[in-house]
Amino acid sequence: MEEVSFLQGVDLLFEEQRLLTQSGIDYLLNNYEHQSDLGFTIFPTLGIAFTGFGKSKDTKTVSVFNKKVLKEYLTQ
Repeated sequence: MEEVSFLQGVDLLFEEQRLLTQSGIDYLLNNYEHQSDLGFTIFPTLGIAFTGFGKSKDTKTVSVFNKKVLKEYLTQ
């Protein structure tokens, strides 16, 4: 498996932070390198990406991916 996505309703924890909440995302934003573009926030060193956490009512999604796969896309 190279990626798995989680939607609201799942209790997804990382370092005791709930990642499907704004406070969990704020924790990552303040403590880990990240890149944001086209509605996605990507944490390449963690292998985690987020979308839908802006002001819109979009579905919030957290994706966990293989860091080696992401590296191929970031270097192109």
